[in-house]
Amino acid sequence: MLLALLIPVLLTGSMSVNDIVKAQSVWWVFAMPIPALVLLISNIAEIGRGPFDLIEAESEIVAGFHIEYSGARFAMIFLAEFAHAFTVGALVALFYFGGWRGPGVEAYPYLGILYFLIKAFGGFFVVMWIRATLPRVRIDQMNDFNWKFLVPLSLTVLVVTILLDKALITVTPFAANAWVRAAVHLLANLVIMIGTVQILRSVSQRWQKQETARMQAIAARVAGD
Repeated sequence: MLLALLIPVLLTGSMSVNDIVKAQSVWWVFAMPIPALVLLISNIAEIGRGPFDLIEAESEIVAGFHIEYSGARFAMIFLAEFAHAFTVGALVALFYFGGWRGPGVEAYPYLGILYFLIKAFGGFFVVMWIRATLPRVRIDQMNDFNWKFLVPLSLTVLVVTILLDKALITVTPFAANAWVRAAVHLLANLVIMIGTVQILRSVSQRWQKQETARMQAIAARVAGD
Protein backbone atom coordinates (compact mmCIF):
# COMPACT_ATOMS: atom_id res chain seq x y z
CA MET A 1 0.00 0.00 0.00
CA LEU A 2 2.79 2.43 0.90
CA LEU A 3 4.58 1.70 -2.38
CA ALA A 4 1.39 2.57 -4.27
CA LEU A 5 1.04 5.77 -2.25
CA LEU A 6 4.61 6.76 -3.07
CA ILE A 7 3.82 7.04 -6.80
CA PRO A 8 1.60 10.18 -6.54
CA VAL A 9 4.06 11.69 -4.06
CA LEU A 10 6.92 11.22 -6.54
CA LEU A 11 4.91 12.53 -9.49
CA THR A 12 3.75 15.57 -7.51
CA GLY A 13 6.95 16.28 -5.60
CA SER A 14 5.02 16.84 -2.38
CA MET A 15 3.52 14.81 0.47
CA SER A 16 0.65 17.28 0.86
CA VAL A 17 -2.68 15.76 -0.18
CA ASN A 18 -3.79 19.21 -1.30
CA ASP A 19 -0.78 19.48 -3.63
CA ILE A 20 -1.35 15.95 -4.94
CA VAL A 21 -4.94 16.77 -5.85
CA LYS A 22 -4.00 20.11 -7.44
CA ALA A 23 -1.31 18.40 -9.55
CA GLN A 24 -3.85 16.06 -11.17
CA SER A 25 -4.79 18.04 -14.24
CA VAL A 26 -4.76 14.50 -15.64
CA TRP A 27 -5.97 11.98 -13.09
CA TRP A 28 -3.09 9.77 -11.99
CA VAL A 29 -5.23 6.67 -12.59
CA PHE A 30 -4.98 7.31 -16.34
CA ALA A 31 -1.19 7.60 -16.13
CA MET A 32 -0.59 4.94 -13.44
CA PRO A 33 -3.38 2.31 -13.48
CA ILE A 34 -1.22 -0.42 -11.89
CA PRO A 35 -0.46 1.36 -8.58
CA ALA A 36 -4.07 2.58 -8.42
CA LEU A 37 -5.26 -1.02 -8.59
CA VAL A 38 -2.60 -2.13 -6.08
CA LEU A 39 -3.72 0.61 -3.69
CA LEU A 40 -7.34 -0.51 -3.93
CA ILE A 41 -6.53 -4.21 -3.39
CA SER A 42 -4.10 -3.60 -0.53
CA ASN A 43 -6.57 -1.29 1.21
CA ILE A 44 -9.32 -3.92 0.97
CA ALA A 45 -6.93 -6.44 2.52
CA GLU A 46 -5.91 -3.91 5.19
CA ILE A 47 -9.47 -3.38 6.42
CA GLY A 48 -10.26 -7.10 6.23
CA ARG A 49 -13.13 -6.95 3.74
CA GLY A 50 -13.97 -9.85 1.44
CA PRO A 51 -12.28 -11.66 -0.20
CA PHE A 52 -9.63 -10.96 2.46
CA ASP A 53 -11.92 -11.30 5.50
CA LEU A 54 -9.60 -13.74 7.24
CA ILE A 55 -10.01 -12.35 10.76
CA GLU A 56 -13.82 -12.42 10.92
CA ALA A 57 -15.49 -14.09 7.97
CA GLU A 58 -19.03 -12.94 7.27
CA SER A 59 -19.67 -16.12 5.27
CA GLU A 60 -19.10 -18.35 8.30
CA ILE A 61 -22.13 -19.51 10.30
CA VAL A 62 -20.35 -18.96 13.63
CA ALA A 63 -17.67 -16.27 13.80
CA GLY A 64 -16.59 -13.69 16.36
CA PHE A 65 -18.79 -10.64 16.64
CA HIS A 66 -21.56 -12.37 14.67
CA ILE A 67 -22.51 -14.29 17.81
CA GLU A 68 -20.96 -12.16 20.56
CA TYR A 69 -22.95 -9.01 19.80
CA SER A 70 -26.48 -8.16 18.76
CA GLY A 71 -28.69 -5.12 18.38
CA ALA A 72 -26.97 -1.74 18.68
CA ARG A 73 -23.48 -3.13 19.30
CA PHE A 74 -23.69 -5.31 16.21
CA ALA A 75 -24.91 -2.32 14.19
CA MET A 76 -22.02 -0.15 15.44
CA ILE A 77 -19.46 -2.78 14.48
CA PHE A 78 -20.86 -3.06 10.97
CA LEU A 79 -21.11 0.72 10.72
CA ALA A 80 -17.40 0.91 11.49
CA GLU A 81 -16.75 -1.72 8.81
CA PHE A 82 -18.67 0.30 6.22
CA ALA A 83 -16.86 3.48 7.35
CA HIS A 84 -13.54 1.73 6.67
CA ALA A 85 -14.76 0.79 3.21
CA PHE A 86 -15.72 4.43 2.55
CA THR A 87 -12.24 5.48 3.71
CA VAL A 88 -10.75 3.19 1.05
CA GLY A 89 -12.85 4.92 -1.61
CA ALA A 90 -11.83 8.33 -0.28
CA LEU A 91 -8.10 7.50 -0.36
CA VAL A 92 -8.25 6.16 -3.90
CA ALA A 93 -10.27 9.20 -4.99
CA LEU A 94 -7.76 11.62 -3.46
CA PHE A 95 -4.57 10.01 -4.75
CA TYR A 96 -5.64 8.73 -8.18
CA PHE A 97 -9.00 10.25 -9.23
CA GLY A 98 -8.39 13.94 -8.77
CA GLY A 99 -9.98 14.33 -5.34
CA TRP A 100 -12.42 17.23 -5.39
CA ARG A 101 -11.38 18.47 -8.85
CA GLY A 102 -13.98 18.58 -11.61
CA PRO A 103 -15.80 20.85 -14.05
CA GLY A 104 -16.80 24.21 -12.60
CA VAL A 105 -14.98 23.84 -9.27
CA GLU A 106 -13.02 27.05 -9.80
CA ALA A 107 -16.24 29.04 -10.24
CA TYR A 108 -18.32 27.09 -7.69
CA PRO A 109 -16.01 25.62 -5.00
CA TYR A 110 -18.85 23.78 -3.27
CA LEU A 111 -19.05 21.50 -6.29
CA GLY A 112 -15.76 20.03 -5.09
CA ILE A 113 -17.56 18.43 -2.13
CA LEU A 114 -20.05 16.81 -4.50
CA TYR A 115 -17.32 15.54 -6.84
CA PHE A 116 -15.31 14.11 -3.98
CA LEU A 117 -18.33 12.32 -2.49
CA ILE A 118 -19.27 10.86 -5.88
CA LYS A 119 -15.75 9.51 -6.38
CA ALA A 120 -15.49 8.22 -2.80
CA PHE A 121 -18.86 6.47 -3.01
CA GLY A 122 -17.80 5.02 -6.36
CA GLY A 123 -14.81 3.43 -4.61
CA PHE A 124 -17.11 2.29 -1.80
CA PHE A 125 -19.38 0.61 -4.38
CA VAL A 126 -16.39 -1.23 -5.90
CA VAL A 127 -15.33 -2.49 -2.45
CA MET A 128 -18.85 -3.75 -1.73
CA TRP A 129 -19.09 -5.26 -5.22
CA ILE A 130 -15.85 -7.21 -4.73
CA ARG A 131 -17.01 -8.31 -1.27
CA ALA A 132 -20.24 -9.73 -2.66
CA THR A 133 -18.69 -11.32 -5.76
CA LEU A 134 -15.39 -13.02 -4.97
CA PRO A 135 -14.94 -16.02 -2.66
CA ARG A 136 -12.64 -15.89 0.34
CA VAL A 137 -8.94 -16.63 -0.08
CA ARG A 138 -6.82 -18.68 2.28
CA ILE A 139 -4.09 -17.06 4.35
CA ASP A 140 -1.35 -18.79 2.32
CA GLN A 141 -2.95 -17.60 -0.92
CA MET A 142 -3.09 -14.03 0.37
CA ASN A 143 0.55 -14.14 1.49
CA ASP A 144 1.65 -15.54 -1.87
CA PHE A 145 -0.40 -12.93 -3.73
CA ASN A 146 1.09 -10.16 -1.61
CA TRP A 147 4.78 -11.06 -1.37
CA LYS A 148 5.21 -12.88 -4.69
CA PHE A 149 3.05 -10.66 -6.89
CA LEU A 150 1.96 -7.27 -5.49
CA VAL A 151 5.25 -6.29 -3.83
CA PRO A 152 7.52 -7.11 -6.82
CA LEU A 153 5.02 -5.47 -9.18
CA SER A 154 4.83 -2.33 -7.02
CA LEU A 155 8.61 -2.10 -6.74
CA THR A 156 8.98 -2.47 -10.51
CA VAL A 157 6.44 0.29 -11.17
CA LEU A 158 8.09 2.52 -8.57
CA VAL A 159 11.57 2.16 -10.08
CA VAL A 160 10.30 2.65 -13.65
CA THR A 161 8.31 5.73 -12.57
CA ILE A 162 11.36 7.29 -10.92
CA LEU A 163 13.57 6.73 -13.97
CA LEU A 164 10.96 7.92 -16.47
CA ASP A 165 10.02 11.01 -14.48
CA LYS A 166 13.65 11.98 -14.09
CA ALA A 167 14.25 11.49 -17.82
CA LEU A 168 11.17 13.52 -18.71
CA ILE A 169 12.24 16.43 -16.54
CA THR A 170 15.90 16.51 -17.62
CA VAL A 171 15.73 15.45 -21.27
CA THR A 172 12.26 15.83 -22.79
CA PRO A 173 11.18 19.36 -23.76
CA PHE A 174 7.51 18.32 -23.36
CA ALA A 175 7.82 17.54 -19.64
CA ALA A 176 5.60 20.51 -18.78
CA ASN A 177 2.75 19.02 -20.83
CA ALA A 178 0.64 16.95 -18.41
CA TRP A 179 -0.91 14.86 -21.18
CA VAL A 180 2.47 13.93 -22.66
CA ARG A 181 3.75 13.00 -19.21
CA ALA A 182 0.65 10.90 -18.53
CA ALA A 183 0.90 9.17 -21.91
CA VAL A 184 4.54 8.18 -21.31
CA HIS A 185 3.75 6.75 -17.87
CA LEU A 186 0.67 4.96 -19.23
CA LEU A 187 2.76 3.37 -21.97
CA ALA A 188 5.26 2.19 -19.36
CA ASN A 189 2.43 0.72 -17.26
CA LEU A 190 1.06 -1.12 -20.29
CA VAL A 191 4.49 -2.59 -21.01
CA ILE A 192 4.77 -3.73 -17.39
CA MET A 193 1.27 -5.26 -17.58
CA ILE A 194 2.15 -7.21 -20.74
CA GLY A 195 5.43 -8.40 -19.21
CA THR A 196 3.63 -9.46 -16.02
CA VAL A 197 1.04 -11.45 -17.99
CA GLN A 198 3.80 -13.20 -19.95
CA ILE A 199 5.68 -14.10 -16.76
CA LEU A 200 2.51 -15.42 -15.12
CA ARG A 201 1.72 -17.45 -18.23
CA SER A 202 5.18 -19.04 -18.31
CA VAL A 203 5.05 -19.81 -14.57
CA SER A 204 1.58 -21.35 -14.97
CA GLN A 205 2.71 -23.51 -17.89
CA ARG A 206 5.79 -24.71 -15.95
CA TRP A 207 3.62 -25.50 -12.92
CA GLN A 208 1.16 -27.44 -15.08
CA LYS A 209 4.01 -29.48 -16.58
CA GLN A 210 5.35 -30.27 -13.13
CA GLU A 211 1.90 -31.30 -11.91
CA THR A 212 1.36 -33.45 -15.01
CA ALA A 213 4.70 -35.18 -14.51
CA ARG A 214 3.92 -35.74 -10.83
CA MET A 215 0.50 -37.22 -11.59
CA GLN A 216 2.01 -39.47 -14.29
CA ALA A 217 4.64 -40.67 -11.81
CA ILE A 218 1.94 -41.44 -9.23
CA ALA A 219 -0.15 -43.28 -11.85
CA ALA A 220 2.87 -45.31 -12.96
CA ARG A 221 3.69 -46.20 -9.33
CA VAL A 222 0.11 -47.29 -8.68
CA ALA A 223 0.02 -49.36 -11.89
CA GLY A 224 3.31 -51.03 -10.92
CA ASP A 225 1.98 -51.95 -7.49
